[in-house]
Amino acid sequence: MTEGRPRPPSPRRLDDLGRRIAEARGRGADNRAGGRAGKGRQDVSGLGLGLRLSVEMVSALAVGLGIGYVLDRVFGTAPLLLIVFMVMGALAGFLNVYRAAREIQATGRPGEADTAGAEASDSARETPNGPPRATDADDDE
Repeated sequence: MTEGRPRPPSPRRLDDLGRRIAEARGRGADNRAGGRAGKGRQDVSGLGLGLRLSVEMVSALAVGLGIGYVLDRVFGTAPLLLIVFMVMGALAGFLNVYRAAREIQATGRPGEADTAGAEASDSARETPNGPPRATDADDDE
């Protein structure tokens, strides 16, 4: 009856597996800290960057057009909802491109040193409770 059931692994095999997992995790941390995997985001080519931003824009526009077309067919309001959702898709596309561009800039694109210095000086001026409110300045007068 016990022929069909797998036998439990030996403690030696489990220790070996634990050691190999720990080694793999260590290699992963080394890669993230400055190895090959950490550099991957910064080595984006111009073509890759252009394709990413254009896909962000086109996909949002296509989704908006698709939703507008389907809703126009369902409710019989052609072309009103198509136009509304096309505009919404274009706005969403612009927002996605803006966010992607900011993310790429923050991860090491040209101008990184300027933004890092500005962020450091801004954080040095803030108080632990955040920036002063306008009502705080009025109370001092």
